[in-house]
Amino acid sequence: MNVLILNGSRNDMAHSMRVNKILEGSFSELSFDTETILLRNIKDLKHCVGCFGCWEKTPGICVYDGPHRDINRKIINCDILVYLTPLTFGGYSSEIKKMIEFQLGLLLPDMKIIKGETHHKKRYKKYPSVLAIAVSSEGDKEEEDMFQKLIDRHALNWYPPKHKALIVYESEDDTAIKIKLNNALQEMRRK
Repeated sequence: MNVLILNGSRNDMAHSMRVNKILEGSFSELSFDTETILLRNIKDLKHCVGCFGCWEKTPGICVYDGPHRDINRKIINCDILVYLTPLTFGGYSSEIKKMIEFQLGLLLPDMKIIKGETHHKKRYKKYPSVLAIAVSSEGDKEEEDMFQKLIDRHALNWYPPKHKALIVYESEDDTAIKIKLNNALQEMRRK
């Protein structure tokens, strides 16, 4: 299995980097091939301009050249996609949000009804499972519930075979975080 970790931490996020290291160790113990992309270090990573060229002109590929093309290729070819982000108002960091915008091209512009709602159709046969991990400085039930709901809603469009949202706290020690991560992975394997 191969894992892609998109780390959306900002410069002052030592806790996210600690969680990233624990994640890499846990995946290594499972003999998974793991790659981490620290999004803040990619200088040319811009926001999607919303031109829909990835649907109309170059199906599945952004019309604008940039590092997001290679990252999208890695996303669609991995088995597990991890979004590692500081919990930001119940959502992702701006760095993760940039990459999520570019993932629109991994879907078709055509629509279908899922449980009474309109969603884009799949472009590919296989999509990765998604593990979204938010690092929080303190417990905020409302914000954590919002993050869980966000991941559940996005999963309707991403088509992951399995998905899980997980909150880890800055105050937790490495052992507690590792246990949470391993439990989340076990849960994803059972689904």
